[in-house]
Amino acid sequence: LGEASATKPLPKAAIAALRDIVKKEDKGGDVRAKAAKALGKAAATNPLPDAVIEALQKTMLEAAGEGARGKAAEFLGKASAKKPLPDAAFEALQKTMREDNVDDVRAKAAQALGKAAATMPLPDAAIEALQKTMLEDEGENVRATAVEALGNTAAKKPLPDAAFEALQKTMREDNVDDVRAKAAQALGKAAATMPLPDAAIEALQKTMLEDEGGNVRANAAKALGKAAATNPLPDAVIEALQKQVLLEAAGEHTRGKAAEFLGKASAPKPLPDAAIEALQKTMLEDEGGNV
Repeated sequence: LGEASATKPLPKAAIAALRDIVKKEDKGGDVRAKAAKALGKAAATNPLPDAVIEALQKTMLEAAGEGARGKAAEFLGKASAKKPLPDAAFEALQKTMREDNVDDVRAKAAQALGKAAATMPLPDAAIEALQKTMLEDEGENVRATAVEALGNTAAKKPLPDAAFEALQKTMREDNVDDVRAKAAQALGKAAATMPLPDAAIEALQKTMLEDEGGNVRANAAKALGKAAATNPLPDAVIEALQKQVLLEAAGEHTRGKAAEFLGKASAPKPLPDAAIEALQKTMLEDEGGNV
């Protein structure tokens, strides 16, 4: 049934039958997981009825098998692409993300919230749950997925101050490079739609100059470049970008991004002479062809 739904919408009777299998606790866990998977595939071609959404919520919260719980979370995310999720589904996803005892299930719940955020503004409670997950969860993949979900949220609605503070703290303090890099990237997504708070600009500047991860520094530079499109960058940030352009140890990718975003920063206000000189020197002397 799942394979059939990939080519055309399933009849209501087939969806109802799959829903009933998912809800029946006397069915084997593997059977319920496959029924949930089929419902998820169906969600890609037609909006799922409210009763099916409820069945997925129930499976995610109550199924004994982690596979079934994870699939239910995953397909709630897919269902959100076709129609807005009800409040109860958001509450179930938040609860799963915060309380499930399996990292992968928590990550899939966070990912589902991120997919929902790509199509509709998330409720404030969901944003708060993502912040806490990003700061507190022991699973690095869960934290990284929560960060990405907040980044998707920023593209749809302004983030509250607490979310910016959480992203800044994660970018500066998380012990995993990938999580810090995704936090910088999320701030960049926010910068594309609204002016960043001064504290976020300062945190990005310090990250670009000080972080040990090359990808983290590059994402911070990129975020600052996006910020330059919505508000003039402070002189200290322009100075930091100059340093990255000239610093060989920064890596070719980071030097190139810093140069690119100095160019963007020149749109709202003229660059200082030192920045122009740094760009001239880089253009003439840098060994990186892409810089």
